[in-house]
Amino acid sequence: EYIGYVASKKRHFCGIKVHMVVTRSGEPVELVFRPGSENDLSVLWKMDLSLPKNSKLYADGAYNSYDLEDLLREDESIYLLAKRRFDSK
Repeated sequence: EYIGYVASKKRHFCGIKVHMVVTRSGEPVELVFRPGSENDLSVLWKMDLSLPKNSKLYADGAYNSYDLEDLLREDESIYLLAKRRFDSK
């Protein structure tokens, strides 16, 4: 359960992942600890994002999901801005 894979480094690791939402100044807003094997995007789907309207949520490429972006924008006015792959449209 705690064996995860880091695609960018092409290797496995044993441990937990920390998913964190912080303010622009670096203050933690939300923090979630999950087993290393759990997919980053599935964790974001489960997070209770209590953010103000029109917030921008910057994320790395592991959090790319057009469906989640649309849902957050329509339901909660939160803009998920995940890093796009070079071949993404």
